[in-house]
Amino acid sequence: MAIMIDAYDPIYDPIDISNDDFDAGTLMEHDSMESPLRFLREMGAGFPGTLGSDVFTEVQDTSVEHITGTPAVNELYWGHQRLGYNCTVAVQTCILKWYGIDISEMLLTQFAMEQGWLTENGGSFEDLGKVLGYFGIQTHARLNATFDDLLNELQKGHAVIVPVDAGELWADSLLSRLWEHVEDLFGIPDHVIWVTGIDMSNPDDPQVIFNDTGHPDGAGQRYPLSEFRDAWEDADFDYIATSQPPPHYEGYVSLEDLWQHRS
Repeated sequence: MAIMIDAYDPIYDPIDISNDDFDAGTLMEHDSMESPLRFLREMGAGFPGTLGSDVFTEVQDTSVEHITGTPAVNELYWGHQRLGYNCTVAVQTCILKWYGIDISEMLLTQFAMEQGWLTENGGSFEDLGKVLGYFGIQTHARLNATFDDLLNELQKGHAVIVPVDAGELWADSLLSRLWEHVEDLFGIPDHVIWVTGIDMSNPDDPQVIFNDTGHPDGAGQRYPLSEFRDAWEDADFDYIATSQPPPHYEGYVSLEDLWQHRS
């Protein structure tokens, strides 16, 4: 599926880029890096058990019987993307943090552009997951997937990146919803999200939970399955998922312990 993701006019303005957190030349000096680990150390990234190890205190969402996945945990790793075209990198930046690799979204954006995985017109489905792969996190693609496929990935502790039509999720007026019905005729996805959980507390109305880097309040967004499917259908129900859970996945504490930890 050859698509360009993020080639859209965002409804929500990206936040301003601070000159203090991005040096466009930094990554260019590392075009012959010997290993991802060396690169991360040189960039001052944090690792579990070293810098900021308390960040990796986790919560076992699956202790809540009706929730599959770890949405409460994953909310902690959400961030609002800084550019209108880099959602494919922004979502991988968030997932890298969950896997214990804390590195700037803007550094990874520049790196992805240097590698040809991202342009100012967006990124492609074929290149989705390559940033994760560079840092040793293997991914796999599933085409024409089902709801059960999503459940299976989440049960295994995998991070799932889903291409969607952002307008289907963001439409907040009658006119914009009517326009989305017109766009459905063409079926073009323009955004990606990180699906983090499924809430089956009401079996007649399952809720899909995800982190959306393109929305200013995108941590832990919830949508009825029917609305999520409408947005996902424009990507032919394809997705990318990690092939292993993060290394600290088994070390969860209770939900109550997490809130106590945060306070």
